[in-house]
Amino acid sequence: MAAAKQGKQVLRYILGTCMPSAKDNAARIRVKKLVLDKNLLM
Repeated sequence: MAAAKQGKQVLRYILGTCMPSAKDNAARIRVKKLVLDKNLLM
């Protein structure tokens, strides 16, 4: 149980907050703050 709770916290901090989705086999993730990563610009 402790490992599952810790996994949820790690997932929340890395990706964002999981939101419900109306589509099957789809995930919606809400990210609070978008940060521009200059390494991804081409």
